[in-house]
Amino acid sequence: IIMTAPAWETEYGLPKSNLQRVVRAALPPNTQIGKDAKTGISMASTLFCFYHTSTASEIAAKNKRAVISANDMLEALDEMGFENFRDTLNNFINARRKEKEAKTKRKHSEIEKQDGQGVNHVEEAEEEEEEETSERPQKFLKGAQDDDQQQLREDDQEDDLDEQEDQEDQEQNQHHQHQHQ
Repeated sequence: IIMTAPAWETEYGLPKSNLQRVVRAALPPNTQIGKDAKTGISMASTLFCFYHTSTASEIAAKNKRAVISANDMLEALDEMGFENFRDTLNNFINARRKEKEAKTKRKHSEIEKQDGQGVNHVEEAEEEEEEETSERPQKFLKGAQDDDQQQLREDDQEDDLDEQEDQEDQEQNQHHQHQHQ
């Protein structure tokens, strides 16, 4: 199936605002990014995610598991030839695990302090945390949609400025051509 860039981005693309933040962080200050380059970065990023996920899925299936683990994602990087990213991803995964463990410990100690019997309420707190976590993607997507709408407005403004600059350039070229005649 061949899709146009806007349809492809809408269907599969990562949130533009997030991508733009990542790209801008990697570039020198005041570097402009053309619209085609933004589209290319979006498509390349999404394709990389597809490829990484499908490779990790194959590894999980090969090990007779239906769930992709963090180790599958790490092994997939090796298999894809991106082993130089393995340490970075592994450090992120470990930091995320430690953060989650610390949060769980804080919740457990808060519950125990509240009524002295906290053990009975630990399961309730974990269920509440699970509900919060399941709601997070919807909140993230809503935030991403808001960010994307803002980004579209900014892109439209950039396009308007580009068109205005192009028109001014054309007018200057015409003016120079008339002067040389």
